[in-house]
Amino acid sequence: MNRYTVKFHFHHSVHLGSDVPGIGEESSKVILHSDTIFSALCNVWAQIDWYLQSQGCIPFQEILDLFKSGKPPFKISSGFPFSGMEYYLPKPLIESKSLYSTRCPKSQLEKDVKKVRFIPLEYFMKWIVEKDDDMGFAEKLNENKNFGIRNLIPKTPVNRIDNSSNIYHTENYFFNNLCGLYTIVEIYDDNLKKHLESVLKHIELFGLGGNRNTGQGALKKIIMKAAPDEMNDLFDLSSNFGYCLISLYYPLKSLLTKEALAYELTLRKGWIGTHSTNKSLKKRTCYMFSEGSMFSDIDMGKLVDTKPKMFNEHEVWQYGYSMTIPTRKSNENQ
Repeated sequence: MNRYTVKFHFHHSVHLGSDVPGIGEESSKVILHSDTIFSALCNVWAQIDWYLQSQGCIPFQEILDLFKSGKPPFKISSGFPFSGMEYYLPKPLIESKSLYSTRCPKSQLEKDVKKVRFIPLEYFMKWIVEKDDDMGFAEKLNENKNFGIRNLIPKTPVNRIDNSSNIYHTENYFFNNLCGLYTIVEIYDDNLKKHLESVLKHIELFGLGGNRNTGQGALKKIIMKAAPDEMNDLFDLSSNFGYCLISLYYPLKSLLTKEALAYELTLRKGWIGTHSTNKSLKKRTCYMFSEGSMFSDIDMGKLVDTKPKMFNEHEVWQYGYSMTIPTRKSNENQ
């Protein structure tokens, strides 16, 4: 298995719909969920399947069948922010013993730490591997990184029948220079790497996120490279406590009452976006475990069938395979 990072550099603004619906406002988030990335890969892969087969790749349907049978040829994380060469990961939902020091009491920093959504790779390692000589890095987390700016745009759709209008607002996110989103890809059959790169090249043409018909989510470039050593070191840890989730996750079994140590659920819904039919229907909704959730033990997850009853053109799947990072706790905190 080989591990890669895929960086998405955006031309200008991007709209990544919030998991929490608003009233009269479409807010945007700074995370690209793993099921959204998988859907983009599948849509484009199905379109250029004839070309990839001519280059020696197995048919797209066979790749999809591997995912459906629980033998994924590759796995992906959700898309998290980066700034230059600095990678960020979701804050684990279980507090670390190393966070606070006697120099700066917990009461002064606790509220600020709660507001932090993403933490640099260096501090993520300190968070999940508790060491006595790494105490008190919460003060540095308090310096929350600003990856860009949000912009709220008013829009007014006009009814074609009676010309009535209804104003609403949509939020876009403009990444700073050298900032963007990245995902981690684990490829179990490295012959697929060049074919994944071809698919990513075509995703550059289509863009990512919502409101692409108005120019949102246009991509400047996508760069796929071998994961840095410090990132591989995270995955190579041996766990004595549990696992931190860095993708959305739908378990093989329905209940995880004992295994789930701390978690959040995300409602996944939306419309079928495909180039093979003009039909536009809502997918069936489902809940998934969110990034940063902690488990004492975890299975690999699965694809979720979200095809609506009235849609017969093709299958509709939601990506729910887990990608996790092992965590270690000090002996007195286990």
